[in-house]
Amino acid sequence: MGLVKHIIALHGGKVEAQSEGLGKGSVLTVTLPLIKKQPGTDTANHPKEVCPAGLAVRHSELPRLMIVDDNRDARQLLATLLEAKGYQVLRHESAESALADAALPGIEVFILDIGLPGMDGFELARRLRANPDTQGAVLGALTGYRQAHHRARGKAAGFDHYCVKPIYMHQLAALLAKLNT
Repeated sequence: MGLVKHIIALHGGKVEAQSEGLGKGSVLTVTLPLIKKQPGTDTANHPKEVCPAGLAVRHSELPRLMIVDDNRDARQLLATLLEAKGYQVLRHESAESALADAALPGIEVFILDIGLPGMDGFELARRLRANPDTQGAVLGALTGYRQAHHRARGKAAGFDHYCVKPIYMHQLAALLAKLNT
């Protein structure tokens, strides 16, 4: 439940678990705050959403993303959270499958794990930078590799951003919001 508690806390909420004992089931209670419309926002012509960092974004202007992570749960969770914000997200579990789809039109951002089986995220980033279809995309590392030499390798491979897991949604939203300006 640690991951659930962490995610709920990032959204200003809380989660509680209760059980009467083994084999008696459990009750999970999730409490989240309501998001109120901010004064001066006009949603008539452009649907907007307030990101956790307080950034208003238009769904029609959001970049298309690809997430590459061999951890199914991490990949699905991040994709689900980003889709809830209005992003269109492609998901891949390996560098090889990601490269097969990398030339699809409109992918502007790649969020890559480093510790991928086979071809690692550093090599995937180098190949994306070498490909004319993806060389101008924003590359972000989202990894557990946190040491300085990993960050240096990330920069040399062509990453624009290097984030260490777990990432907070407001950090990710702030990075992605820079693409919309």
